[in-house]
Amino acid sequence: MRLLARAALALVLAAPATASEYVDGWGPPVGTAIPEASFDDQAGQPRTFTGLMGSRGLLLFFNRSADW
Repeated sequence: MRLLARAALALVLAAPATASEYVDGWGPPVGTAIPEASFDDQAGQPRTFTGLMGSRGLLLFFNRSADW
């Protein structure tokens, strides 16, 4: 029983380090400028990231899908 508890504890302590190394390779580094592009909004009007940006910047969320 103690061996199982120790193995579980070791796994729990090692998981964050493994996850951090895995996630570090995702996407561009923080602070990377987004390339300028133009997209049509729901009304068909062209929009750019610069045009959407306010005085405090622009926050974008991308979601693959909720239907996995």
